[in-house]
Amino acid sequence: RVNVVILNNDVDMFNRIMEQLEEWEMTVDEQFMLSNKKVVYPPGLQEMQNMFRICATARLFIHEMLPNIDSGIFLDSDITLMDNIKNLHDHFQQFNPSQMMGMAAVEPHYSSVEHVPHYGPPGV
Repeated sequence: RVNVVILNNDVDMFNRIMEQLEEWEMTVDEQFMLSNKKVVYPPGLQEMQNMFRICATARLFIHEMLPNIDSGIFLDSDITLMDNIKNLHDHFQQFNPSQMMGMAAVEPHYSSVEHVPHYGPPGV
């Protein structure tokens, strides 16, 4: 089974997701273990939720919101998986202790947002 944690601050959204899965007649209990977790920012960093949408900044604190999970794959809701996600997880399991994440070049529009640090090409 795949454990899916939906991070959000809208319990109604989680309920709508569950209703949609039932409507699609998915056997959620057999394939997925779904849970809802409220997004929480560390003390002193709550103002970060106003920099962008919560979904953009909350991912920085997943390790604090889910302290009992030692590994996972973060996906935005607009990601389409073209293969079994277990294959991706198995690939990450091959990492050694010094390998922990990947980065992509910053999107060009961030350089025009005044309150967001931008480090230039390729960005961080």
